[in-house]
Amino acid sequence: MSSIERFQPFFATAIFCADGPQMAWVGDLKRYQDDRDTLIKLRHQRDRHLESLNETTAGLKRNSEEYQIAVSDYFSSVDLIDAEIAEIETAQMLRRAEQWRIPTPQRPYKEAEDTDFWEWHAVHGRYYLTEEATRRIRRDVYNEREMLMKPWLT
Repeated sequence: MSSIERFQPFFATAIFCADGPQMAWVGDLKRYQDDRDTLIKLRHQRDRHLESLNETTAGLKRNSEEYQIAVSDYFSSVDLIDAEIAEIETAQMLRRAEQWRIPTPQRPYKEAEDTDFWEWHAVHGRYYLTEEATRRIRRDVYNEREMLMKPWLT
């Protein structure tokens, strides 16, 4: 039983008793929880694929055809999982940047054109944030929070 199901009557009364904009945090909290659970499942799934690859290739020679097929199957499935993880993390970072009004560069117009901020994933045919972009957004959010709290702390 998830924490949302446990407190379902509280959330139901809170949603119906309050005005919409003030209770938008409930939907954000639910989305955050769903994204977190999905990320955990995807990372466990990726680990299970690695374990199954190790079990499958335990007695095989590296030059054998069976070994090459197992490795290519592993990488194709891991590419799908990594693309799903990147999609969720990109959506989270863009929401956070929008919430703190941090500007983000627009996605490139051409397909398969990588920039410092955007990376092309051929699996889904979309752009996702690079690690550098994620670090930059996190740093900017930290700076914004610090600027917001500094007058209160001094």
